[in-house]
This record gives sequence, C-alpha cells and structure tokens, in this order.
Amino acid sequence: MKQLDWVMERISSGLQFIATLMLIGIVIVNIVNVVGRYGFSQPLETAEELMIFMLTIAVFFCFPRCTKDDEHIRMDLIRGRASGRVRKVWDLLLELVHFGVTLVVIYLGVPTVAKLFAWGQVSSATNIPMWLVHSVVPFGFGLASVILFLKIVQLIRNWGRS
Repeated sequence: MKQLDWVMERISSGLQFIATLMLIGIVIVNIVNVVGRYGFSQPLETAEELMIFMLTIAVFFCFPRCTKDDEHIRMDLIRGRASGRVRKVWDLLLELVHFGVTLVVIYLGVPTVAKLFAWGQVSSATNIPMWLVHSVVPFGFGLASVILFLKIVQLIRNWGRS
C-alpha cells in the first residue's frame, strides 16, 4: 500500500505542477492579449478559448490532489459533532458516495470523449481537438477514483483501530 501511495503522490504532484504551469500560462496569455489589444490594437483572437482550455486542464489536473489531501469542499456539520464509530461510518459513507460520483462521471465522460474523437471536432479559434480538452474530465475523475478506492480500503482496514 505504501508503494501505491508513493506512486499516487508522485502522479498528483506532477499533475499539480502542470496545473500550476497552466495558471501561469493563463496570466501570460491574458497579459499578451491586453497589451496587444490596448497597445497595438491587435488582440489575440485565440486568447479567450485558450485560457478556458488551460483553466479546464488546471482544475481537473488538481482534482486528484485535492481528493488525496482531503482539500475539497466538505460538509463538516455532521462529522464535526460525531465521534467514534459514528464518525467512521460517516467517513466511509461519504467516501463511497464520492467514489460513486467519480464512477458516474467516468462512465458518462469516456463515451463523450470517444464521440468527439470520432467526429474529429476541433475548437473554432485554436483548432485544438475537442476530445483532447474534454478528456481531462474523465482523466481527473479516474485518478481521483483510484485514490478514493485506496482511501476506502484503508478505512475498512483500520476499522477496528481507534
């Protein structure tokens, strides 16, 4: 299990680094667009689309890391008041629901990406294949589902321990 944790740490750290580069890229594209628009009356025609694509990549590449580190939005009202066995049941239930949601997104996302690939659809401004942009959604959720599966296994293994 420790080797798998190490692998997931490396993958999620790498994806987080790429997401950081995407966010820096958004800032650079925005600066170039503003300078081009107001300084030279020549805005980048692809800027808006490119920034949206980079933001999409950043969000879904960070999702596995947020899942791994429990940094996603969580409702702590019930968990904060629970203790012992009730808290363990609650944690397991939430992880199972989270896992189920990731599987649904993967189930719906993969055929969508396959259709976009088959159709050869590209974006209007940048001519980037749309399947490539949309593939980050099932990819991010897929890695998050692996992390959640490992968390569920760990919760079950540690059930009797305090």
